[in-house]
Amino acid sequence: MRRKAELEIRQAAATLRDTDCYRIDQVRERTALIRKVFDKTILDMARVGTVSLESRNISEMNEAEIGNFIRHGDTIYLSFSFLDGGGIPEDLKPRTVDVTLQGFDLTEWARFEYLCKTREEKTAVEKIREMIRDYNRQSGSGQHR
Repeated sequence: MRRKAELEIRQAAATLRDTDCYRIDQVRERTALIRKVFDKTILDMARVGTVSLESRNISEMNEAEIGNFIRHGDTIYLSFSFLDGGGIPEDLKPRTVDVTLQGFDLTEWARFEYLCKTREEKTAVEKIREMIRDYNRQSGSGQHR
Protein backbone atom coordinates (compact mmCIF):
# COMPACT_ATOMS: atom_id res chain seq x y z
CA MET A 1 0.00 0.00 0.00
CA ARG A 2 2.80 2.44 0.91
CA ARG A 3 4.59 1.83 -2.39
CA LYS A 4 1.42 2.60 -4.36
CA ALA A 5 0.78 5.73 -2.29
CA GLU A 6 4.39 6.87 -2.76
CA LEU A 7 4.12 6.32 -6.49
CA GLU A 8 0.94 8.37 -6.63
CA ILE A 9 2.59 11.18 -4.67
CA ARG A 10 5.61 11.15 -7.00
CA GLN A 11 3.35 11.21 -10.06
CA ALA A 12 1.31 14.09 -8.63
CA ALA A 13 4.46 16.06 -7.83
CA ALA A 14 5.72 15.46 -11.37
CA THR A 15 2.62 17.19 -12.77
CA LEU A 16 3.59 20.43 -11.06
CA ARG A 17 5.92 22.92 -12.66
CA ASP A 18 9.62 22.13 -12.52
CA THR A 19 10.62 22.75 -8.94
CA ASP A 20 12.69 21.22 -6.19
CA CYS A 21 10.18 21.99 -3.45
CA TYR A 22 6.53 20.90 -3.55
CA ARG A 23 3.68 22.40 -1.54
CA ILE A 24 1.87 19.64 0.30
CA ASP A 25 -1.60 21.02 -0.46
CA GLN A 26 -0.90 21.18 -4.21
CA VAL A 27 0.44 17.62 -4.36
CA ARG A 28 -2.39 16.28 -2.17
CA GLU A 29 -5.09 17.67 -4.48
CA ARG A 30 -3.51 15.87 -7.44
CA THR A 31 -3.81 12.45 -5.80
CA ALA A 32 -6.78 10.25 -5.10
CA LEU A 33 -5.37 9.28 -1.70
CA ILE A 34 -7.42 9.81 1.40
CA ARG A 35 -5.88 12.37 3.75
CA LYS A 36 -4.78 9.84 6.39
CA VAL A 37 -2.92 7.71 3.83
CA PHE A 38 -1.35 10.75 2.13
CA ASP A 39 -0.11 12.25 5.41
CA LYS A 40 1.16 8.93 6.77
CA THR A 41 3.01 8.20 3.53
CA ILE A 42 4.71 11.63 3.44
CA LEU A 43 5.73 11.32 7.11
CA ASP A 44 7.02 7.80 6.47
CA MET A 45 8.97 9.00 3.42
CA ALA A 46 10.57 11.66 5.63
CA ARG A 47 11.38 9.07 8.30
CA VAL A 48 13.25 6.84 5.84
CA GLY A 49 15.01 9.77 4.17
CA THR A 50 13.17 9.89 0.86
CA VAL A 51 11.89 13.43 1.37
CA SER A 52 12.80 16.42 3.47
CA LEU A 53 9.84 18.17 5.12
CA GLU A 54 9.84 21.93 5.54
CA SER A 55 7.86 24.10 7.92
CA ARG A 56 7.61 27.84 7.42
CA ASN A 57 5.96 30.84 8.99
CA ILE A 58 2.19 30.32 9.00
CA SER A 59 1.24 33.47 10.91
CA GLU A 60 -0.58 34.97 7.91
CA MET A 61 -2.61 31.83 7.13
CA ASN A 62 -6.09 31.09 8.39
CA GLU A 63 -7.14 27.75 9.92
CA ALA A 64 -8.64 26.49 6.64
CA GLU A 65 -5.36 27.07 4.81
CA ILE A 66 -3.32 25.50 7.62
CA GLY A 67 -5.62 22.48 7.56
CA ASN A 68 -4.42 21.62 4.05
CA PHE A 69 -0.91 20.91 5.30
CA ILE A 70 0.50 18.14 7.49
CA ARG A 71 0.41 18.62 11.24
CA HIS A 72 2.77 16.39 13.22
CA GLY A 73 2.80 17.21 16.90
CA ASP A 74 3.33 20.96 17.22
CA THR A 75 4.91 21.24 13.78
CA ILE A 76 3.04 22.08 10.59
CA TYR A 77 4.77 21.03 7.39
CA LEU A 78 4.00 23.09 4.29
CA SER A 79 6.26 21.57 1.68
CA PHE A 80 8.71 18.81 0.89
CA SER A 81 11.65 18.08 -1.36
CA PHE A 82 12.72 14.73 -2.72
CA LEU A 83 16.15 13.76 -1.47
CA ASP A 84 16.56 11.12 -4.18
CA GLY A 85 15.95 13.44 -7.12
CA GLY A 86 12.18 13.03 -7.20
CA GLY A 87 12.07 10.65 -10.11
CA ILE A 88 10.00 7.53 -10.19
CA PRO A 89 12.13 4.40 -9.64
CA GLU A 90 11.82 1.79 -12.38
CA ASP A 91 10.20 -0.76 -10.06
CA LEU A 92 7.53 1.81 -9.09
CA LYS A 93 6.72 3.07 -12.56
CA PRO A 94 3.14 2.30 -13.51
CA ARG A 95 2.02 0.77 -16.72
CA THR A 96 0.38 3.50 -18.73
CA VAL A 97 -1.97 3.82 -21.63
CA ASP A 98 -1.78 6.28 -24.51
CA VAL A 99 -5.06 7.95 -25.42
CA THR A 100 -5.91 9.37 -28.82
CA LEU A 101 -8.79 11.81 -29.11
CA GLN A 102 -10.40 11.67 -32.51
CA GLY A 103 -13.19 13.60 -34.13
CA PHE A 104 -12.35 17.05 -32.80
CA ASP A 105 -12.59 19.97 -35.14
CA LEU A 106 -9.23 21.78 -35.23
CA THR A 107 -10.89 25.04 -34.23
CA GLU A 108 -12.60 23.35 -31.29
CA TRP A 109 -9.31 21.82 -30.13
CA ALA A 110 -7.40 25.10 -30.56
CA ARG A 111 -10.02 26.87 -28.41
CA PHE A 112 -9.70 24.18 -25.72
CA GLU A 113 -5.90 24.57 -25.71
CA TYR A 114 -6.22 28.35 -25.51
CA LEU A 115 -8.70 28.23 -22.62
CA CYS A 116 -6.57 25.74 -20.68
CA LYS A 117 -3.53 27.97 -21.07
CA THR A 118 -5.20 31.31 -20.31
CA ARG A 119 -7.62 30.24 -17.56
CA GLU A 120 -5.54 27.68 -15.70
CA GLU A 121 -1.99 27.98 -17.03
CA LYS A 122 -2.08 24.31 -18.05
CA THR A 123 -1.58 22.46 -21.27
CA ALA A 124 -4.54 20.68 -22.78
CA VAL A 125 -2.95 17.34 -21.86
CA GLU A 126 -2.53 18.43 -18.22
CA LYS A 127 -6.18 19.51 -18.12
CA ILE A 128 -7.41 16.20 -19.54
CA ARG A 129 -5.32 14.27 -16.98
CA GLU A 130 -6.76 16.45 -14.21
CA MET A 131 -10.31 15.86 -15.49
CA ILE A 132 -9.78 12.08 -15.50
CA ARG A 133 -8.33 12.12 -11.96
CA ASP A 134 -11.19 14.34 -10.72
CA TYR A 135 -13.74 12.03 -12.31
CA ASN A 136 -12.11 9.01 -10.64
CA ARG A 137 -12.04 10.79 -7.27
CA GLN A 138 -15.71 11.75 -7.56
CA SER A 139 -16.58 8.19 -8.46
CA GLY A 140 -14.67 6.86 -5.47
CA SER A 141 -12.50 4.63 -7.64
CA GLY A 142 -9.31 6.27 -6.46
CA GLN A 143 -9.66 4.63 -3.05
CA HIS A 144 -10.17 1.06 -4.27
CA ARG A 145 -6.80 0.13 -5.72
